Amino acid sequence: MRVFELPLLTDFDGLTHLDSVGSLDLRRNTRLRDLRGLGSIGPTVLELTIRENPELRSLAGLDGIEWVSTRLSLKDNSRLEDIAALSSIRFAGSLSITGNAALTNVDGLGSLRRIAVDLEIIDNPVLADLTGFGPFDRVNFLRVSNNQSLVNLKGLEAITRVGAELLVSEHPRLESLQGLENVEQVGLNLRILENAILGNLQGLEGINRIARNLVIFDNPSLPSELARSLAERVAADGGIGGKVDIAGNRQ
Repeated sequence: MRVFELPLLTDFDGLTHLDSVGSLDLRRNTRLRDLRGLGSIGPTVLELTIRENPELRSLAGLDGIEWVSTRLSLKDNSRLEDIAALSSIRFAGSLSITGNAALTNVDGLGSLRRIAVDLEIIDNPVLADLTGFGPFDRVNFLRVSNNQSLVNLKGLEAITRVGAELLVSEHPRLESLQGLENVEQVGLNLRILENAILGNLQGLEGINRIARNLVIFDNPSLPSELARSLAERVAADGGIGGKVDIAGNRQ
């Protein structure tokens, strides 16, 4: 079910008997405030996208969804502050939380046991806490970028393997990488870029193998010797398969 650009739509009260959809895609509905009329939908959807709905504050009404086969995307919902209604979701093919200006936490995703491909947490300016995540232990791509209130990565402790790329970048307040301490292997690249006050690499102690490249670049508070020590240790443990690029950090 795709609902796009309906400027007069405020709710789904007329759909209370709808109990299944292939996908649910709600985009650019400028007055949409209430999803409770969708409360009978579940337990499985192919895709769930909630995007650019500026009056939507809560996802109440999506409580029956347990399985998102391909992609769960919450993007550019400027007033969204409560995602507790997602508390039944156990599986998502990919999860993207991007550009939600009022979202302070991920409480509501505590039942999530598996993400098959990607986890993206990008451009959420007041997101300060990731501890609401469930115990999924691996992802393919893990990208955490430009979340201006994030001070650490606590909440990601269950992850032991990143199948492709691990990226942490552009955080003005990030103090440490705590939360990544159980990651042991990165299947392609590990990139730590442009984190203004990151002063240490605490949280990367468990990494013993990087299959491709290690890039630690433009972190002005991070001593270069800590980056070099990480590279040396990983190279001695399980190896770094590609290049090491360490530059623009504190000398």
